[in-house]
Amino acid sequence: MLIKDKESYRLSILSAIVVLLTIPFLLAVVEIVFFKIMIVLSVAAIGYVILSKSSGLELDFSMKRYRKYNKFLRKTKGEWRDLSKFPNIVVLSKTGSKTASGTLMTSSLKVLQGFYELYLMDENHLKRLFILSTDDFNVLQRKITTLKLKLNIPEVPYNPITKGKG
Repeated sequence: MLIKDKESYRLSILSAIVVLLTIPFLLAVVEIVFFKIMIVLSVAAIGYVILSKSSGLELDFSMKRYRKYNKFLRKTKGEWRDLSKFPNIVVLSKTGSKTASGTLMTSSLKVLQGFYELYLMDENHLKRLFILSTDDFNVLQRKITTLKLKLNIPEVPYNPITKGKG
């Protein structure tokens, strides 16, 4: 199961759009045909590089391991680690805000809303592995069910155990 980093993905899409929007401007400025071809090829290559970059979390249920990966030009890098360090499924319920702005920033809407974060955690609930953030309870429940079945671990309430000073 692959879990992609949404923010990194959105940033690469926006970067590619900006690069592609520069093509007409560059073609209008440059008059020589050879340079126009080189500019188009360069911009296309830069766009491909930007779009081919991604990162996220990969879970291997059969080997009970995970890796945080970075993918660039079809090469995936990331060290596999043991999932047995995270024997608990924990859901944290949080409240946050989303802001949407109108055309030319003339109006904006700020909405407070609740969302859920899904983690795999150690016994003390101090080390955690982020799995999902969503405001859709049904999506959360499906992911929890998948993790329970594939990893054979329980869902438990969040209860961090800290060592007392003494």
